[in-house]
Amino acid sequence: MAIYAVDFDNTLAVTRFPEIVGPKAKVVAAVKMLKANGHKIILWTSRAGKDLKDAVEWCTEQGIIFDAVNEPLPEQMDRWGE
Repeated sequence: MAIYAVDFDNTLAVTRFPEIVGPKAKVVAAVKMLKANGHKIILWTSRAGKDLKDAVEWCTEQGIIFDAVNEPLPEQMDRWGE
């Protein structure tokens, strides 16, 4: 199992910030495949507030469920002694 951190704007989605134009289909498919294969996925983006909420909802609609958003996973914190 690996942990992947993925950006949103112009990585998962084509955007004209804050507008979400559409998916980057190959990237969305790759992230979904990683998750289906047991890897952990973190959304790591500079979006905040409503813009972050919109991005997470958009990803959920695409079938992407994150293990964390803009923060490390508990097992990473344990490993780093935080």
